[in-house]
Amino acid sequence: MRLSDTARPFKPVTNLLRGRPVLAIFEICLRCNSACGYCDLPLNEGRYELSRDEIKTIFTGLYRDGIRHLFIQGGEPFVRRDCIDILEDLDAIGYRMTVITNGTRCTPELVARLKQAILAATELDTRLVMRPLRNTERVLNNPAVERLLAKEQQLGSDLTIEDILDEVAGVYPRVMQDGDMDAGAWSCGMVAGLIHDIPTCAELIDRIMTEADALIRERLVGLAG
Repeated sequence: MRLSDTARPFKPVTNLLRGRPVLAIFEICLRCNSACGYCDLPLNEGRYELSRDEIKTIFTGLYRDGIRHLFIQGGEPFVRRDCIDILEDLDAIGYRMTVITNGTRCTPELVARLKQAILAATELDTRLVMRPLRNTERVLNNPAVERLLAKEQQLGSDLTIEDILDEVAGVYPRVMQDGDMDAGAWSCGMVAGLIHDIPTCAELIDRIMTEADALIRERLVGLAG
């Protein structure tokens, strides 16, 4: 059972109105497999890090206090051997997460599949799920999402998190680690419909600068009469 199924649904709104946080930044580990000159994190080998059980206990309490979003960072999060297990725990509690990684442990094949899934999507290929649980999320459509929506329509206000565990629990590790794009409901915005190609960073910056230059010149010519 997800904590989000029993926690007060309006607690985050109360936090916002009272100037309290709804987002937390969590350094899941203090180690890194890179050695950037401006950072001393690679020297942190041996420093104390929270155990998996400690993390689960702390973030269960934070969820009850209204925290809903997490930025997971390090160090390099995936240096921790139990990182995937911890992410699954946090997902089961009900958090929405952004994992900040240097990407060195992402294989080219996995990255290519993620890019292709978003590239192939249009603005009509996302769905809003978990609204009956007051934990609405926009996700990329796939067969698992269709099953989830069918359950929502059938059960209505009687829907519980147990009814959709197969479609929402532990999805991100299966997507990010195994490359299974149909593993379940994973977040994707309607902006996917505006992504038509995958340029290199240099190509993207050159394109932005060219379009900006053309726009400025066109407007300046218009102002000059």
